[in-house]
Amino acid sequence: MTDNLDISGGARADRCSPESAAETSLQRDLRPAAYIDPRVADGAARASLDRMVDPIFAYRSLRKAKNVMAPVVASMRSVTRREFRRHVERRVIPMLMKQRIYARLVETPAALELRTLTVYGNSTEGMRSLEHVSSNVLPVPWIVEIALIRPHALARCMQRNGVTDKSGIAREVSAAMVLCSHLAPIAATEQWKQVAVPTENGVFLGFVDNDRLLVLSTYIRPGQNDRESRWDDLLREFGPVPINSVLSMSNESVEFCEALTRRLTAAGPLADRFPALRQPYRPRRDAQEIRWAAARDASQV
Repeated sequence: MTDNLDISGGARADRCSPESAAETSLQRDLRPAAYIDPRVADGAARASLDRMVDPIFAYRSLRKAKNVMAPVVASMRSVTRREFRRHVERRVIPMLMKQRIYARLVETPAALELRTLTVYGNSTEGMRSLEHVSSNVLPVPWIVEIALIRPHALARCMQRNGVTDKSGIAREVSAAMVLCSHLAPIAATEQWKQVAVPTENGVFLGFVDNDRLLVLSTYIRPGQNDRESRWDDLLREFGPVPINSVLSMSNESVEFCEALTRRLTAAGPLADRFPALRQPYRPRRDAQEIRWAAARDASQV
């Protein structure tokens, strides 16, 4: 069993300024992907899930976060928010990141929250992400479920990128898991009914369930199916996504996520600019899938 979601695809050579991402043209791989039979992709995705996510590693990550934050919260109960922020940003977050735990400080009107990201799952239900949350005002931490990537979505990701190994979708999955942590509060506030999560080469699509969980049901690569996608403008809004691995977030990746969150919220409700986010999610077959199905039917005649 490998480390939890240890699927880094390596460092990217290109770098993009997060502040100018919205004005940057899409820098995604639009080359035709090798054909992968849906049945092969489904089997490969489920097999990869058992190697991507280790429940024991996930438990240890949660325990590490708790062990680091418990004494900090207890010892800084009477300090100001500014002092708490300074200590967490300068000491706690770097310590957690060195232990391969993605951590970030979130400011709410009521408190400062340290959130750490953990991923777990299995080949039956898919890949889940959750956050361990510690607050400067509450003595007991809590856990929030963020997202679920269904096995079908991982299979589609493999199929549409022409790969059958977890390393081939490393960046796509890592980007989706990290961005879901930043998009979940926006989705809840703006009352999204469906969700679109851009990645390096495509976009995961799904819905928001009654518990505010982002359920990613499928994956597409706009620009490869010979027609425009209603998500093209959203991809341009996000720009290139420089996220390689949940376990080894680079400074560039962290800065990108922070700048993206600020930019998306400063520009007004995202759902106002992309009304489809407030519409019910309805799965549909794309042109590429229809052609593949027709080819399979013709070969059996």
